[in-house]
Amino acid sequence: MQRRPSPLSIKSKALSISENGTSCVINFSTSITLFIYFSTTEGISDRGL
Repeated sequence: MQRRPSPLSIKSKALSISENGTSCVINFSTSITLFIYFSTTEGISDRGL
């Protein structure tokens, strides 16, 4: 007879997975934003504005 996992453990596991996913998305968007920001500032300084 197999023991079914408790709903609580399933919930906490799903929560940790979603937390990891959101942190990955936040890191990804932050790096993209920083990249765009730095590339635009570099371009502005290159143009001498």
